Amino acid sequence: MEFQLSPEDEAFRQELRQFLREEVPPEKTGGMSSMNEGDENGGDAFAMAMRKKLAQRGWLTMGWPKEYGGQDASPMRQTIFMEEMAYWDAPGMDLMGVGIVGPTIMRVGSDAQKRQHLHAIAKGEVIWSQGFSEPGAGSDLAGLQTRADLKGDVFVVNGQKIWSSGAHRADYMYLMARTDQDVPKHKGISALLVDLKSTKQGLEIRPIINMAGMKGFNEVFFDNMEVPRENLLGELNQGWYYSMGLLESERTAFINFSAIGRSVIEGLTRLVNDPDARGIASGKRPETRAKLADATIENKVARNLALTVTWMTGKGIRPTYQASVAKVFGTEAFKRLAWSAMSIVGLYGQVERQKQYAPLMGRVNSIYYTSVGMTIAGGASEIQRNVIATRGLGLPR
Repeated sequence: MEFQLSPEDEAFRQELRQFLREEVPPEKTGGMSSMNEGDENGGDAFAMAMRKKLAQRGWLTMGWPKEYGGQDASPMRQTIFMEEMAYWDAPGMDLMGVGIVGPTIMRVGSDAQKRQHLHAIAKGEVIWSQGFSEPGAGSDLAGLQTRADLKGDVFVVNGQKIWSSGAHRADYMYLMARTDQDVPKHKGISALLVDLKSTKQGLEIRPIINMAGMKGFNEVFFDNMEVPRENLLGELNQGWYYSMGLLESERTAFINFSAIGRSVIEGLTRLVNDPDARGIASGKRPETRAKLADATIENKVARNLALTVTWMTGKGIRPTYQASVAKVFGTEAFKRLAWSAMSIVGLYGQVERQKQYAPLMGRVNSIYYTSVGMTIAGGASEIQRNVIATRGLGLPR
C-alpha cells in the first residue's frame, strides 16, 4: 500500500479544507454531524443547504459514474472527502442515499426508478432512510418478520422497523420486507422503495431520543400500508442478495471513526495545556499524557486499517475480512477514546454541546454517549469477529 497521496488527491484535500473553513461555523459543529448527517447540528435547513453546496461542486456523488451525475472518482478520493467531513464535523453528507440506495438502484433498478431517484440524490434534494433492523432482527437481517403481501398492483406491508436512521425527516425509505413465507428465510425477502411523504395511511414514525439527546433513530410501524408494485427494486425475493452488496458500500465510512477521534485528541491536547482550562486535568499529569499517547497510537492504527480497505477496493481486491478488522478496531478504539476523554475533562464532560463550559464544543459529551452504539451499528463487533475467524483465519463455523 502507498501511504503518500498523489498530488491531485492532496490538492483536492486542501481545496475541501478551505471550503469547510469558510462554510462551517463553529456553532454548527459538536454533534458528530458526519455520523448523524447533521440532524442535531443547527437543524435540517443548514444540513440540506450544505448538501446542495457539496452537490454543486460535484463532491456529493463524486464516486458515481458520470452518466448518473458523478465523477468516477477513486475510492481514495471518496475516503479523503469523508475523512475531512468527519474531522471538521461538517453536516451535509448523504451516507444512505449516495452510499447505499443510489448504487443499488444503478445496479438493479428499472429505468423509471433511475430517472426518478438518481438525479434527485445527486443534486442533494432528497433524504433517504433505511428500513432494515427490527426488534427481533438486528445483526441477523435474514430473520426479519415485516411482511409485504402482493395483492394486485400493490404490496400490503405490516410489521415494525427500529433504529431507522433519519426516518422522521426522510422523503423515502429503502425497505426490506418478507414477500415469501414458505422458503428459507434469506430467500423470501424483497426490497421496496417507499415514498414516505406521499403515504398517508398505515405508517407511523416515532423518533427515539438516545442518551445523548439526539433523535436520529426511529421506530417505524406499518399497518396495511400500501406500496405500488412498480416500487419493487429489482426482482421479487432477491432483496437479501441486494442487501449483502449494498452493505459493502459502507466500507469507506470506516475512516470517520479515526477522523473524529483525531479531532478530539487534538482538541484535548490543546485543552490540557491551557492554563485557563478550569477543572480540566493538566497535560503535565502522567496519567493524562499516557491516555493521550495511547489514544494517538490507536487512532493512527485505526486510520491505517481503514485506508488499507480503501486501497484494496481501489485495486479491485475484495476486503473479505479486512473490512471487519477495520470496523472492529476503529469502533472499539473510538469507544476507548471516549472513556479516556471523559476521565480527562471530569465533570465538565457532562455539559451538553453548545452550552457554556462544554469542553470541545460538547464533543466529549457526544462521543461518550454514542460510542458504544458505534460498535453495534453496521454489524456488531461479535459478528465482525466471526467474519474474521472464518474468512481470515479459516476457523470452522
